Amino acid sequence: MRTTSRAITLEQLVAETAWLRQLASTLVNDRAAAEDLVHDTVLVAAEQGPRDGRPLGPWLARVLRNRARMSGRSAARRSRRERAVAELAVAPASPWTIVDQSEYHCLLIKLILELKQPLRDVVLLYYYEDLPSAAIGNRLGIADGTVYLYFKSKDEILHSIFDRAMAEFIAEGKKELASICEPRAKLTRIAELHLEKLGADRNLAIVFQVELRGSTKFMQEFSATGFHEYLEIIRETIELGQKAGVFRADIKPIVAAKILYGSLDEMVTNWVLSKKSYPLAPMAGEVLKVFVGGVLAK
Repeated sequence: MRTTSRAITLEQLVAETAWLRQLASTLVNDRAAAEDLVHDTVLVAAEQGPRDGRPLGPWLARVLRNRARMSGRSAARRSRRERAVAELAVAPASPWTIVDQSEYHCLLIKLILELKQPLRDVVLLYYYEDLPSAAIGNRLGIADGTVYLYFKSKDEILHSIFDRAMAEFIAEGKKELASICEPRAKLTRIAELHLEKLGADRNLAIVFQVELRGSTKFMQEFSATGFHEYLEIIRETIELGQKAGVFRADIKPIVAAKILYGSLDEMVTNWVLSKKSYPLAPMAGEVLKVFVGGVLAK
């Protein structure tokens, strides 16, 4: 028998935020983390309430506790990313790094200023003045509970950065790959372009490998973005190599494409998090050496 979700009104959500915040504070010690838990819980309730007339309060408490448990499992990984970014932030910066960072901040500010009101003010007050949701609500004259609903659109900023960078990367890549016919050479150039692009812009790499991975919605929709088109380019190249007899015919092109992408992605993550300074682009050769040649001695 099909179950139905009960629609939750805005007034109901606003009435529940006070005790939800108290509950969140008992589960996590950090104020920002508690706010994030309440934010996620409110969004779940706004999109899909309890089924078959279940009481709202206990249902919200269960959702919040589940979110806290999921958050706890990834705390170590998140802490590692944050420490790495903090170290990068205080590391001596070259003039080129400062220029890249300035361009990134200009792009971010531009995207924020293009948001509709009151979302724009909510984002600015939360991220630039570090105000809690209650203070934001008081300053803007909106209900405390509704502040959380505006953050449903905050991932649009991250999406815009990713989509724009992916569009430029794919366009440039297609133009260069068009002159390469041999499948292995084309696959090698794809790997080189991947690491050259991110290796030349450390701040962009941080956005891709750290900031975007912290967005649950982004990761859920990752395959629906420009990433899918990029994966198709790799898959088609592998398939072309199979038809030409260069690559094994008994492997699935899409699986091989994901393995290659995952390997390159891990090289970028290690480079971003590493305390050592080394060029990223040459790692493409190491990845291809294993991917194409395997690890078995011949």
